[in-house]
Formats: sequence, structure tokens, C-alpha cells
Amino acid sequence: QRTKINTSFSSWSKILCGMPQGSVLGSKFFDVFINDLFYLFLCTSVCNVADDAIPYACNIDLPTPLHNLEGIFSNIWFKANYMKLNQIKCHFLIAGSTEQLWTKVGEQVIWESSQEKLLGVHIDKELKFNHHVLDICKKARSKVTALARLARLVPFEKKRILMNSFIESQFSYCPLVWMFCSRELNRKINHIQE
Repeated sequence: QRTKINTSFSSWSKILCGMPQGSVLGSKFFDVFINDLFYLFLCTSVCNVADDAIPYACNIDLPTPLHNLEGIFSNIWFKANYMKLNQIKCHFLIAGSTEQLWTKVGEQVIWESSQEKLLGVHIDKELKFNHHVLDICKKARSKVTALARLARLVPFEKKRILMNSFIESQFSYCPLVWMFCSRELNRKINHIQE
């Protein structure tokens, strides 16, 4: 590659790794590139969406999954493929633990989080999803208020479309979390839906 500024060009430089962002084949090449990454997850499982790979492990004995996860992050695959973990974006959460734990990613120590956002769902240590439900209620309430201001100006069918698109869709994403709601949160949800 080389750089052009006005009419001047830099000298050519070989690219040994990487892909220009926004290229048509970039996503396909990335999939091929990381295809063998999943062989690392022998003692753990992985949830992968686009360029996010989220390893997870389950075990009654707490040191075992921590050891397995640390093993993934210290693996030679990353260095051999010119990949560097973004340690700032690495987080971990242990459900049901009362003490705060830590793990290592490379040389950096990462402390356990009390909650994390994964694919739009706030997951907390106690698996109660209170923060997630409150966040959805807040978004839906603000949209109901906006729709109420338009009520006199918009025909009934258009209001129904807006209601389905912008408000009910909030409650239909990841419906499993509603099972864990307290009565107080259920009342809030019902009030917004009414």
C-alpha cells in the first residue's frame, strides 16, 4: 500500500496482515482467517457473533473454568496470526459468586464485573436482569410519551405501526429475561404496556 496526499505519493509498503475496513470481501476473509480459532476452545465453549468471540465455561469447581479461560488468552494462536487481544474490552463475570475474583489476560489483571452488556442484554452476577428490564422500561416509556404527543396528529393505523415498531419491539427482544422479574418490575412493565 501507499499513501497519496495531493499529488505526492509515499513509497510502497508491504502489508503482511490486516484488511482495509469497508472492503467487499473483508468480512469473508475475516471469517476464513479466524476459522481455526475455535479449535482453541477445548475446555470451554464459545459464543461468536461477527468479530466478537465470547468464551464461557461452567463448572462447580470455580478454579477450573478460570484456569481454562486464562489458557485461551495465553495461547500462541494470537501471536502466530498477528492478533492482539484488546485487553480493555476483555471482561468476565461469574454468576452466583459472592466474592470478587480476577483473571489474567496476557499480563493484565482483569477484575470480575458485577454486570456486563452482551448483545444488548445486561447480564448481572445474580442473573436477575433488573438493570436490563429497567433500561428497556425507560426506553419504552420515553417512546410512549413521544407517541402520546403525536396522538392527535397521526391516524390510528399509523399509531399502531409506530407502537409495534418502536415500543413493543423493546419488549420482544430476548423475552427469557422477563421470567426473572420481581413483582415491582412486572408492575412497571404492565403500566407501560397499558
